[in-house]
Amino acid sequence: MGKAQSFTVNDTYTAQNLVDILTNNSTCATTSNSNASGDTFSGTKNSYSYFNSGPSGFPFAEGVLLSTWSSANSVGPFFRNSGGGGKLWLGDADLNQAINIKSINATVLEFDFIPLTNFISFNYIFASNEYQDAFPCEYSDGFAFLIKEKGSTGSYKNLAVIPGSSTPVSSTNIHPAISYTNPTSGATKSCAAINENYFGQLNTSIPNSSPINYSGQTKVMTAETIVTAGTLYHIKLVIADDEFEYFDSAVFL
Repeated sequence: MGKAQSFTVNDTYTAQNLVDILTNNSTCATTSNSNASGDTFSGTKNSYSYFNSGPSGFPFAEGVLLSTWSSANSVGPFFRNSGGGGKLWLGDADLNQAINIKSINATVLEFDFIPLTNFISFNYIFASNEYQDAFPCEYSDGFAFLIKEKGSTGSYKNLAVIPGSSTPVSSTNIHPAISYTNPTSGATKSCAAINENYFGQLNTSIPNSSPINYSGQTKVMTAETIVTAGTLYHIKLVIADDEFEYFDSAVFL
């Protein structure tokens, strides 16, 4: 358990603090007009934060965490729970349009961005408490890495997709073969593996030392695109539950 608890989060970071971490204060880009939004819960916790994995073995040493509940709840080890949030915490229209869900409990980090090169890329891991039972056969929260030229009336381009496709990264689109028997009804639900080569691991063993409190996670994924150097873009990172506030998800960037 000690190994898991070495993973820490700090939800007092400002939006600009998080953008600086995300871009590593790169000399290859300039950023401005940063903003973060989500649920503030009791007024002392946020759903966006900085994380540091310590010696836990998590693939990223540190970075930005966006979640669909209090980011402090992301610290492992994993334990089964129904999650947090509420119906008054709304979703995001751009996410709905980008990946065709009915979002609720959305957390957003967005900023203006001028690249000084013609290519950008960001690494991320999608993690979710919907990686348990038969949930991946039917349900998934949503994440999108959206970009478009600032002031454009066109649609955003989503960079959080299965490589070589336009399929969004989610627990329904990346998972191993599922076979789950309901202990109460005895009914079995199953579905074949899909894009399993991008699935990282389950964290559901008992007891476990998972550094994060999510039942499963993808491998390290990359959001990347060609851009025009010197052009002003708007980047919007957004994660949300789909329809219901239960069984939360997060993206680690």
